[in-house]
Amino acid sequence: MGATRRLRLFAVLVLTFACSARAFAAQPESAPHIRPLLTGVDAFVAEGMRRSQTIRSLVARIEQSDLIVYVRARPFNSPLTTGHLQFVGATPGQRFVMIEIACGESWNVQLSTLGHELRHAVEVAEAPWVRSAADLEAHYSRIGFVASFDSRNESFETDAAADAGRHVARDLLGDGGAPVMVVTAR
Repeated sequence: MGATRRLRLFAVLVLTFACSARAFAAQPESAPHIRPLLTGVDAFVAEGMRRSQTIRSLVARIEQSDLIVYVRARPFNSPLTTGHLQFVGATPGQRFVMIEIACGESWNVQLSTLGHELRHAVEVAEAPWVRSAADLEAHYSRIGFVASFDSRNESFETDAAADAGRHVARDLLGDGGAPVMVVTAR
């Protein structure tokens, strides 16, 4: 990713966080910790909660933490990337991460990816000392393994997240329904 593109992405995240911070700060403490950012993503998350016990369990764990998880769909440059989690920021009482899911895949693939990324969010929720992107990288250096590396990016993986994605896939196969809907970026 070039410097200009990284700067644009950083600016979008800062603006998203800054614009959302006031609105979310005004929400009562009972506001959900999983917060879809785009139209259609709310229905996607609700479908995951309805169809997968694994997703419901992961969300319940996040709801008991100080972690706020934004969820959005977007295209990725690599067809091998179906999702990722990144650290957004922290205030004295809350921490914020963003899950991004590759749009254009079937809901079952996207929901399996959501479960995988929600498991990563649980890993962050259970590490209250993670309060920055550098802390997140240090955390995954300890609990995970390098999944890919190039001169610009290093990504980490955990067995628990891979297992969560597989469990969601099994939940979806066992529920008897398989919508062909797709979350798209807007």
